[in-house]
Amino acid sequence: MKNTIIILAALLSYVVALAQDIKPQIAVYITGGIKENDKKALNTEILHALVKSGRYTAVERSKEFLAAVDKEQKKQRSGAVDETQIRELGKQFDVTFICIADITKLSNEFQISTRIVNTETSAGPVITGKAYSKLKTGSDFEEASNKIIESMFGGRAETDDKIKPAELTSAEAYNDRAIEFANNGEFDKAIADFAEALRLDSYKAEYYVNRGVAYSRKKEYNKAIDDYNVAIKLMTLEGEINSNFLFIAYISRGTAYYRLEDYQLALEDFTKGIEFNRYDAEAFDSRGDAYRKLKNYDKAINDYETALRLNPNLARAKNNLEAVKQEKLTAKPPPPTMSEIWGVIYSPYIYTDPNAPYFQQNHGNVGGQSRLVERMFGSSSSASSASKTTKDSEEKKTRFGIRAAWSPDSDTDIPLIKAGIFMDIPFSNIISFVPEISYFYKGEESFDIRGYDTDHIYFSPAYGLSIPLMLKLSPVSFIYLTAGFNTDIVLGGDDYSCDYGDCPSFQEESLEDGRNVVNFGLVFGGGLLLGDHFLVDFRYVADLEDADYDGSYSHYELGLGWMFDDGSFAKNSEEKETRFGIKAAFSPDSKTAVPLIKGGLFMDIPFTNIISFNPEVSYYYDEGREISYEEENTKYNFYFSPAHGLSIPLMLKLSPVSFIYLTAGFNTDITLAGGESNYDGCESSSYYSCSNDEPDELEVSSINFGLVFGGGLLISNHFLMDFRYNPGLTDICDKCGSSSHFELGLGWMF
Repeated sequence: MKNTIIILAALLSYVVALAQDIKPQIAVYITGGIKENDKKALNTEILHALVKSGRYTAVERSKEFLAAVDKEQKKQRSGAVDETQIRELGKQFDVTFICIADITKLSNEFQISTRIVNTETSAGPVITGKAYSKLKTGSDFEEASNKIIESMFGGRAETDDKIKPAELTSAEAYNDRAIEFANNGEFDKAIADFAEALRLDSYKAEYYVNRGVAYSRKKEYNKAIDDYNVAIKLMTLEGEINSNFLFIAYISRGTAYYRLEDYQLALEDFTKGIEFNRYDAEAFDSRGDAYRKLKNYDKAINDYETALRLNPNLARAKNNLEAVKQEKLTAKPPPPTMSEIWGVIYSPYIYTDPNAPYFQQNHGNVGGQSRLVERMFGSSSSASSASKTTKDSEEKKTRFGIRAAWSPDSDTDIPLIKAGIFMDIPFSNIISFVPEISYFYKGEESFDIRGYDTDHIYFSPAYGLSIPLMLKLSPVSFIYLTAGFNTDIVLGGDDYSCDYGDCPSFQEESLEDGRNVVNFGLVFGGGLLLGDHFLVDFRYVADLEDADYDGSYSHYELGLGWMFDDGSFAKNSEEKETRFGIKAAFSPDSKTAVPLIKGGLFMDIPFTNIISFNPEVSYYYDEGREISYEEENTKYNFYFSPAHGLSIPLMLKLSPVSFIYLTAGFNTDITLAGGESNYDGCESSSYYSCSNDEPDELEVSSINFGLVFGGGLLISNHFLMDFRYNPGLTDICDKCGSSSHFELGLGWMF
């Protein structure tokens, strides 16, 4: 691991605190069998060489530190101070790194073995080196120091002797130069060199961690996380676990998640990192920050106190501890669970758990009821205290969600099944705007138009879009009410026909006038938020107009939904880049004239970190099929010849979480060749004769329009699987219906 670990240890304090580009301080300690004056001379030369290398600055209290080490040495009977004691003394004098040089006498020269240690960790040395010298003249001391620097870092102390571009022939050389660039704040150059090192050796986990640190210091946290993910996977797969690198990788990735305000993932990574190093004060301080953001104040206090036990001089932990204790005193209690509400309201004469945090053991549960009110509204002193829930709107962020609903009322012309997406946009902490768009489907219906079994009217299955725009009131955190305006747009179906004879003219006229493609109504409802994500709701849709012969579209519906984490949409769009991909799809529906097999190209163009535009163009092939329909007791047969053409969907993509996405948009199918309709005769019934004249209106459309709705899973950073439903807006021909179909696809993003 020569040279690769230096940036990690040198930048560890930067990774955790993301401080500015300040070179770490270092001191030198010489031990071994040479004279004291020679030790001082060698100390001066090695320190000068380290500073001259551009990697460190000399510690300001170097003489005081060395004096303390000498004093400790005199206390030891062995005459030596071990590494643990040196680390502890280094902490007292704010020395982050110490270069320890052990001098061993050989036959006619000295062996100088060096190691750089980090005083804030108990891990092994950051980097080691070795040199040999007679140590007789001043030039010997200077030459020995330069050899030590060259042994440790691959280059001499003088800046003129650093690696030159023409000399870079290995992955390690590019990595070394990248470290130089990173330590000098030239992150773009460092990232380019790390990329070249990875091109030459793509299985070197350390290079991914190094580049991740550089990305983090550029505040490109998503790119940093991608590199940390690869590094952790590589290190985990290796037979020999490097605990020091895994510690740095997890702490670094946790810091990146923290900066992206994903505090739960940050907490998980800080915890994993601490498992590999339980003696790093700043790691505990960082985990305390994550607990504090998640309002787990007790665990935050515990972590800050642990950090101060490990490093009593860590000022940041001291300040955080004082602040979080104050926050805990003024914090509002968490909302009650449903079981707690049930226990308070419906079990007033049952003894409660005396150790429960919000209830007390008494008859009537008066204390529990008082505490319940306090948790729901902030105070139990008066009804007006409910106004305390109106915190500043910046404490809530816009959230996205998905919802599915079902209406059990099958006797009216309403959406029976629907599914879609919604947003929750806060105006204040209890009032928000909720726009929604859902795809609905309903089955066929029939009505007796005369009052007895003679004539019936049938409505075919229908599908379309339902668009409610609602205001949401959340008087308590887990209960909400909704009210607003609804629009249902019928995209296909809803044709009617009469059985047992033609419809009377007056009924036919009224039915034609009553069938609306667009229907307006009002929405009223409410629901429960169970936990942070899952919701159950009820709605009544009161339509403002009649939709058909049987009356209005008014109905009620039951829904289930899932809301994604706060603020996940608000990441910077520059953190995602446009990507290209290839995709193949198959439609198993062989009864309609639709593309059966298709393959093509697509783009993913980000607008924000979770919303993107997906244009696509695919070549499709339709193998041809036989079609039949009945008209006036006569069955007509014809078939479509094989066809091929282009399918062009233009979609918006919503990725509420990194591996799940939803799509919606507009589709155009263009037939380039084939797909003709060929008449194949008819079959007569017992009532009518059959004419072999080709029926009218069988001309096949070469362009078909439709909508696209679907979703998918991103299995890895590249491989995806998806499902789409394409409701057609135009008929393939007047006798054969629309181009509606569904398809299953596989894709690869570069």
